[in-house]
Amino acid sequence: MAILKRDPEKAQQKEEQRTERARKQEWAAFWASPQGQARQAKEAGRRFFQIVLPLEETARTWRDQQRTTQQEPTGLLESIESEGWTLSDVGYVFQPTGSVIQERLIHSGAKETVSGRVLGIYLFRAVEG
Repeated sequence: MAILKRDPEKAQQKEEQRTERARKQEWAAFWASPQGQARQAKEAGRRFFQIVLPLEETARTWRDQQRTTQQEPTGLLESIESEGWTLSDVGYVFQPTGSVIQERLIHSGAKETVSGRVLGIYLFRAVEG
């Protein structure tokens, strides 16, 4: 039975290809991120950059309870400013994603549970110079 020998050149080539693929994936993830989008807008010579980020989401659980999750955008906002932008204006909006109305048996009326999310709308202005 012959023993298979590993070709060091092929092994090195495969490792270089893996490294190159990983590097390309990292850059693709960066350009898709808010910081990457801000950099693209800056390089394109845009004077304004707007981004919408989710801040809080409320959803119904299967036991008729509500679950709320929050996100902290401070780090993202700082990373955008590091690309040559300054925060100019902020707005917030509630975006409903669903609701359930339950009829009450003992009391008159109904109970409505609304699910949705709070979005932050951030407008940045390019830093001059």
